Amino acid sequence: MCAVGALDELAGAALVGLVEANAPAATLGALKVLGNVFDKLASGDFAKFGTLKASAQALQAKLLSLTGGARALIALGFEADDAAGTYMWPDHDASAAASRAAAVRVVLRDLETLHAAIAAVGDSNSPAVATAAVKLMGTYLSNLLAQPTEERRRVRPRHGSP
Repeated sequence: MCAVGALDELAGAALVGLVEANAPAATLGALKVLGNVFDKLASGDFAKFGTLKASAQALQAKLLSLTGGARALIALGFEADDAAGTYMWPDHDASAAASRAAAVRVVLRDLETLHAAIAAVGDSNSPAVATAAVKLMGTYLSNLLAQPTEERRRVRPRHGSP
């Protein structure tokens, strides 16, 4: 099951799809929301944080409105209840939530590093180059999720970045 932390292949593919289908800034925001959701679940207060309303403004704006946002939430373990308009965390396992939070944070950190590297190339690149760069980010994340211990697949931050 283990890809990055607690992410299985389905969850990894959903996150890669989220990266490939959306603008980098929107994807970074969505990953932050996912990390925050799992951090709250890791507290163990499932009565308060175990059910997400699909109509919640922040969840809708930063995750569910994105292509692949709902798919990522479901692939990470939430169950959709369309009739109630909610997403429920059925596991009630704080350690599983903490593990998923850590895994999402790893993907977020790596994506932020890649985004910064691509932004450093400058705005003079043609849209084809930018599109290829986003696809490369997706390929990189896919490889990372498939082989998380493969050290050569890691992006190294430069100039003292975390």
